[in-house]
Amino acid sequence: MKKVLKCMGMMALVALAFTSCKKNEDTKRSFYASGAALRIENVSEDRAYVDTDSKFHFQQGDVCMVFNIDETTPTKSHAALYGAVEDGVTNVHFLNIDYGEVAEDMLDGYYAFYPGGPGRTVTYLYQGENKCKFYVAPEQEYREGMVPANALYAAAKASDGSHLMGDTYFLFKPINGVLQLKLKDENERTITKVEIVDNGFSLSGLVELIIPEVDPAEMKALFDQYDLSNPAYVQRLNEYKARVGYNVTDEIIHNPVDNTDTHYVKGNRMTLNIPGGVQLANNYDDTPELNIVLRPLALSQGFHIIVTFDDNTTADVNLSNYYGLMINPGTVHVVPGNITNL
Repeated sequence: MKKVLKCMGMMALVALAFTSCKKNEDTKRSFYASGAALRIENVSEDRAYVDTDSKFHFQQGDVCMVFNIDETTPTKSHAALYGAVEDGVTNVHFLNIDYGEVAEDMLDGYYAFYPGGPGRTVTYLYQGENKCKFYVAPEQEYREGMVPANALYAAAKASDGSHLMGDTYFLFKPINGVLQLKLKDENERTITKVEIVDNGFSLSGLVELIIPEVDPAEMKALFDQYDLSNPAYVQRLNEYKARVGYNVTDEIIHNPVDNTDTHYVKGNRMTLNIPGGVQLANNYDDTPELNIVLRPLALSQGFHIIVTFDDNTTADVNLSNYYGLMINPGTVHVVPGNITNL
């Protein structure tokens, strides 16, 4: 069903004009941000361990959306897009890219979400709701040694009393998690695509949330205790979903600026495309890491891993009856697999 919504970020990002900004320029329309550490859970054939030595980092040109929220009168809330002017993990400088303005005086709170920009966020502030829809696309692109670009959603809230005048600081905490596949193959075949098909949850779609209710720390704590056999927990989970306004939809949204329609797809399949392909090794130490970003609770009801080789043949790893894995916010789940005979 078509809906006509006002979508933030309808235009191109002015060719990253903000990249010429220097730190000694006027910082009145800027802030600094860092990425939180990712928890790594590694379960292999002969060892299991947890580590916390990894952080997601920003790259020059990354875009996030900042909200200045009025909880009492949402029509007074406003938002703007900001872009990173440098690569880094800690104290990365973001500058307003001239799409929207955020007042220097905080209303009830500054909130920031990454990634933002065209095709990624749909706001409802003008309709009197402190609500936004974030698009989780059904396809990601492989990057060697990194997670796919613009796939690891993260949120942050500035300290009370902040002013958006260069000294505002955001610590971004991931909302979703990462499945890191380490597939070995004695035939050392080349793969061009990996698909994750979830038996229980949608992996893509427009995710609707009420901005001031989003707290990544609370979300992670809730999912760490996930137990549908516990009535008290189920009640708590349902109350949380209602409070944050959680909903996932499949929609065609009309852009009145350029008179185009965009289909935001909801589905239970996430595809990692690998341009040019990567060759698997015959051992876990040398085989490439395949990072796929997934929503919380993904994989917990069973799933398939479908691998496509460069000769267009496929291998289907059917884990429909495997319930020992669940994606958690801010966690990298390292999963090995031997596909030699598939």
